[in-house]
Amino acid sequence: MLHFSCDRCHNMINTDTEIRYVIKLEAHASVDSPGVCELDEDQDYINELKDIVENLHESGEITCPEEIFHKNKFDLCETCYREYLRDPLGNQSRMRIDFSSN
Repeated sequence: MLHFSCDRCHNMINTDTEIRYVIKLEAHASVDSPGVCELDEDQDYINELKDIVENLHESGEITCPEEIFHKNKFDLCETCYREYLRDPLGNQSRMRIDFSSN
């Protein structure tokens, strides 16, 4: 039997009586217009592509540096899932400091 815990509050999730919510996040670099991505003339892109293809052949997965692509999966309990839906980017939980205009 598999046991799950919430990745946010760390409480155990009893899948017999509770719903386990799975959040999948993907972040990737976005190039919106041509010319934004500068190519380095000293870099050997053919060898990099060859390494990527070899890695794909060996592992069945394409790997990219985290600054280009990142993927995560989180298990949440119902309470944490509802809180996530209310504020997915955590904007409300950030401490805001307001200074008076003296």
